[in-house]
Formats: sequence, C-alpha cells, structure tokens
Amino acid sequence: MTIKVEVETLRMVMQLNRDAIDMKVPMLDEFKLHFMRNRRRILENFRLHGVGMSMAMDALSSDDGNDGLAELKAEVARYQGWVDDEIGKLDAMKEDLE
Repeated sequence: MTIKVEVETLRMVMQLNRDAIDMKVPMLDEFKLHFMRNRRRILENFRLHGVGMSMAMDALSSDDGNDGLAELKAEVARYQGWVDDEIGKLDAMKEDLE
C-alpha cells in the first residue's frame, strides 16, 4: 500500500494553528475574543492533533530514505513542544493569579 502525505499541507496547518492562536492572522474581533476565551481548550485540541500526527508518522516509512520523514517528525515534535509551552504559560498565569 502506498500512502501519500501532503507534507506542505501538514506544515501549513501547524503554522496556521500557531498564527491563529497568537492572532497573527487578520480576523474579526469576535474571533479574537473566541480565541482569547478558549485559548486553553484550543491548545488542548492542538495537543491531541499533534499526538495524532506523531502516531500516524510513527507508522510510516519513506521510499526515498527516511531523512525527510525524520525531519517532518521533528517538525511535529517542535509543534507539540510549542503547544506544551503555551499551555505551561497559561498554567503559570493561573498560579500567579491565585
């Protein structure tokens, strides 16, 4: 069986997630409020998304060597690290307020 992974699409999704949650993309004020109010829940969903991507990639192998696949896995790991860092920042702010 051959499975084609749209690498650039995957990279674009990870970057769009980052940019959207950090409000680096143009959006209506209503969406900004939504992202601010629901930041933790959105990040937790991104965390699950990253875990799913990692699990899927662990099952893959590449016909042209695994260097490209290894780099893609590393990008997903960095994405997961970013999500964890952002959740950690929210936790730290919560502790500061208590």
